[in-house]
Amino acid sequence: MTEFIKFSPDGITPTDLEIEKLSDQIRCKLPPRFITFLQNETLEIPRSNSYKISATDDGQITNFISFTDLAKSYFDISRAYEFTGVLPFADCEFGNYVCINIDEASPSYGHILDLEHETGELIYLAQSIYDFLNKVEFLDTKKFDFSGIKAEVTLTDDARKIRESFKESN
Repeated sequence: MTEFIKFSPDGITPTDLEIEKLSDQIRCKLPPRFITFLQNETLEIPRSNSYKISATDDGQITNFISFTDLAKSYFDISRAYEFTGVLPFADCEFGNYVCINIDEASPSYGHILDLEHETGELIYLAQSIYDFLNKVEFLDTKKFDFSGIKAEVTLTDDARKIRESFKESN
């Protein structure tokens, strides 16, 4: 059975008013497609996932940051790396974050970035949240034993269904 990570780990689907309060609190307007993402409580991805950071480096989402913790995460990141306009929304393996650029004055407003926790470097991943989610590979594997021969089979049916739901959200 495939284990999933919910986009709304605390089960809270924020209202327009709550999103407006968050925007006021962090003094940045959230991109419309990201608001749609936040308000879609049914979306989830397999726990076993991977996304490309560079030709030689991959990342893995381990947890989505709950809506109620987004402001705290924003200010923690702003203090730690001394920049604003970047909102982390997912924790990744080894301490990195997947973030969205929320600086409206930036030409990369709404773009998805990987924040390297050791250097503070921001690496471009995709133009929007849904473009990024369509690039995430689902690596859920199961080991089967066939007469003493172990084989690893990648399950793709779940991944296809999830990708289709993202495309429909676009």
